[in-house]
Amino acid sequence: MKILIIGNGFDLASGLPTRYSDFLNICKLAKIARVTWNEEIPSINITENEDFIIFCKNVGEQKYREFTKISRSCFWIDHFIDRSKQIGGKWLDFEEEIKNVIKSLITDMASTEDGRVKKISNLCLKNYCKNHNLVSETFTYKELFSCVQKEQVRLTRALEIYMDSYVYKLEAKKIPEISSGNYDRLLSFNYTVTYTENYNASIQTCYIHGKADADKNDTRMVLGYDDEQLNNLKQNPEGIIFEKYYQRIVKNTDSKYFFWLDEINREQEDEVTIFGHSLAPADGDVLKSFICSPNTKIIIYYVDESDRADKIRNLAIILERDKLIQLTTGIHATIEFVQIMR
Repeated sequence: MKILIIGNGFDLASGLPTRYSDFLNICKLAKIARVTWNEEIPSINITENEDFIIFCKNVGEQKYREFTKISRSCFWIDHFIDRSKQIGGKWLDFEEEIKNVIKSLITDMASTEDGRVKKISNLCLKNYCKNHNLVSETFTYKELFSCVQKEQVRLTRALEIYMDSYVYKLEAKKIPEISSGNYDRLLSFNYTVTYTENYNASIQTCYIHGKADADKNDTRMVLGYDDEQLNNLKQNPEGIIFEKYYQRIVKNTDSKYFFWLDEINREQEDEVTIFGHSLAPADGDVLKSFICSPNTKIIIYYVDESDRADKIRNLAIILERDKLIQLTTGIHATIEFVQIMR
C-alpha cells in the first residue's frame, strides 16, 4: 500500500495562497474596503490589489459580507494583525499565537482566588474586552474563556470561507513528484481538496483536520495547538478546548487513518510519502504512528538543505534521538529524504 501524507507545503507548491499570511492580508483589506454589489458583480474601491478583486468575485456577495463582518470584529484576527506588525511582517504561526494567548490567560486566572477577572496580560484581549463591555466586577475568567472560544469559532469560519470559496476556485499547478506517484490512500492535514480535484478524485482520503465547506454553517475544521504544549497547566480544563486532539474528537473529524495503520502492520513493503509537511511536533502523534510502522519505507520530500535540517530537527523531537538514528542510518534505515526538483 502507498500512502501520501500532505501538509500546507503541498498547496503552496501548487501555487495556491494558503499561508496564514495570505489569509490575513485579505482580512486586512476586508476591514477597510468598500464593496458594492450589482447582481453578484462587485464594485471595489481597492482596484490596485488583484488578489482582493479575485477574492470578492470568487466568494460572492453573501459569503463576502459574512467574511467581512468577522474580519472587522474578530479578536483573533485583530491579535494576529497586531502581532504581525510587532514581528515586522515575518512568518506568523496562528497555532503558536493561540497557544501563547491561552497560556497567558491561564496564568492570569491562577492569580485570582474567586475566579473573577483581576487582570488581562494580553493587551489586544484587554482592548477587546473594553470595546465589548466585558469588563465588570462580576466578570469571570470562565466567561472570558468562553468569549475567546467563540471568537476562535468565528476565526475558523472566516478561514473556511477563504479556503473553500476563494482558494478552491483558483487554478492549481501540477507537482511533478506527485503526478508520477500512484497512491492508494491520502492523509491530508490541509483543509483543501487540491489533491483530489487535480490528481485522483476516487482515492480514499482522510481529512484529519476537517475539510473546508463554506456552504455549511457549522464548521468542522480544526484550528488549535499541540496538546503537549500546556501539559503543566492541565489543572485548568478551559485550555483543553483549544487543543487539536480535543477538537478532532468533538468535531468528529476523519479518523480512517487508524484502519490504514492496521493494514500497514499486517502487510509487507508499504510506502509512506510525506510532501509539504514541516513535521512539526503539533502533528507529531499522527506522524509518528506512520513513521514508526514496521516494514514501511518513509519518503520525505524537502525543498533545500535548510528545510531538510528543519525536518530532521522536528523528527528528533517527535521520535527522540535513538529512534531517529535507528530509522535514518545504516543498512536498515527506513527514512529517505528526497529533494524537490524545481
